[in-house]
Amino acid sequence: MMFSRTGQIGVAVGFLIAAASIVAVPAVAAESPAIVAIKAEYKACRAARAGAATVAYAIYPGDDYTKDPRWVRKKPAKATAMETLTAFRRQGRIRIADLERATPSGDWIQSFEYCYRADGTLAFALVVLRTHQGNVRVVDRFYFARDGRQLLRRRAIYDLKTKKRISEKKARGFNDVKPVLPKTTKALIKYASPALGR
Repeated sequence: MMFSRTGQIGVAVGFLIAAASIVAVPAVAAESPAIVAIKAEYKACRAARAGAATVAYAIYPGDDYTKDPRWVRKKPAKATAMETLTAFRRQGRIRIADLERATPSGDWIQSFEYCYRADGTLAFALVVLRTHQGNVRVVDRFYFARDGRQLLRRRAIYDLKTKKRISEKKARGFNDVKPVLPKTTKALIKYASPALGR
């Protein structure tokens, strides 16, 4: 098969572009077996949501907003945030839980998804903070060992308006809200209310 000179130049240029893109993109390190196992656990937690028994809990800084008996009222020391928590149980154990915190003014809202292992230890937490103090959405992924040690934290920050990823330096000035990370289901229940233990 013969190539024209133009075809050969095209192939050579294409190869150089491909080679340059390989060099320009940093190699992604293989994930540790612990992180791979946690990702598999998270997949199992997400699957456990379907058909799971749910228990809901809420903290209101002011008046009760519902008469639903599943909601429990707790007065926080400072009425700065409203919180709602839904725990999903499979075979009597909490496997996954969602927490949402917000200020009554609506300046920020923070959403959590917790994945617990069958032994009750926290494996993974997905935390999303949306704040108008800086107009950003901050996505944190936390990976935990069985003993509660944080193995890895991955953070990505996005502009609320454009939805494009931005650097932490460019996002400076946003109000970073400390995440709530109960390391066990017992700690989650203690954080929320004895109502979750029913």
